[in-house]
Amino acid sequence: MSHPHLTSTPVLSDRLLAFILATPHLRDALLPEGPLTSPYEVLSYDATLVIHDEHGKRATFKRTQRIRFLQHGVSAILDHACGKGVVLAGYRNTAGVLGDSFRDEGVRHLVIQLDRARSRGETLEFDVEREAIGSFGTPDGLLETMIDHPVQRVAPSVVFPKSRPVKKAQLHFEGKQLLLPVLRLADGRTRVSFHIRRAQPHTSYVIRWQW
Repeated sequence: MSHPHLTSTPVLSDRLLAFILATPHLRDALLPEGPLTSPYEVLSYDATLVIHDEHGKRATFKRTQRIRFLQHGVSAILDHACGKGVVLAGYRNTAGVLGDSFRDEGVRHLVIQLDRARSRGETLEFDVEREAIGSFGTPDGLLETMIDHPVQRVAPSVVFPKSRPVKKAQLHFEGKQLLLPVLRLADGRTRVSFHIRRAQPHTSYVIRWQW
């Protein structure tokens, strides 16, 4: 899950988890073997936030994710979006069809219905693309990545427009602050990124920048 603004709550609140468990069609699709084990693990999570203009009015989140199912019979997965402005001005994914949608504690949760129920051990790779409007208009910005499942590799990046390059960026996680190198792309845009193996689930990895 990628947030344009830092949150202090888990991806799924206790209230929403209780609602899912009390709703038979959601429970059977998302957590067929119950909440004690994660329905899947994340093998790889490659995400890019592209800010298209110098005022931060329009941005695109792109993500490629590969998962391995840990429960038998999972037939839907959750995607999440939050932040300022219009966070779902456009949305597409290659995993399945959008079903239910919930808003809870400032986060929009989207139920993606898979084409069939998956068996334990199966893998699935899919892409997600989301458009946001009016989310990055301030001189200081941040992108938070919090994955609510076991994860083997996470690699987020932020791309800034040529007309307004990033000045400084840091990675914040587990009380640490690491300065991120700024890469200038061939087309004049700038990019910051990080790559972590065996990232901790339910831990925030936050890129903060000045531009």
